[in-house]
Amino acid sequence: MTVLVDHDPGWSDAFARAAQHLLTAADRTWTVEHIGSTSVPGLMAKPIIDLAVRVGSVAEVDDLRGQLARAGWLAVRRQPVDHRVLVREA
Repeated sequence: MTVLVDHDPGWSDAFARAAQHLLTAADRTWTVEHIGSTSVPGLMAKPIIDLAVRVGSVAEVDDLRGQLARAGWLAVRRQPVDHRVLVREA
């Protein structure tokens, strides 16, 4: 069970590292945004960094699935048809 914790100013740096890791693994210039409660200064949150990534198409992500998996970005089994959900434990 994940609990809420006080805001950690280091979350913005953790986001930057995760975004850079994803962009390097994908070899892309996608737009990556820090979303969710950890992106709001001063707000208590589950200590999980959420990223939203704008890509050209879902097919683009599907084509890179093996490359992303080798870098630790694994697909969530059940996901919406119109977008992909990947996770990486740091």
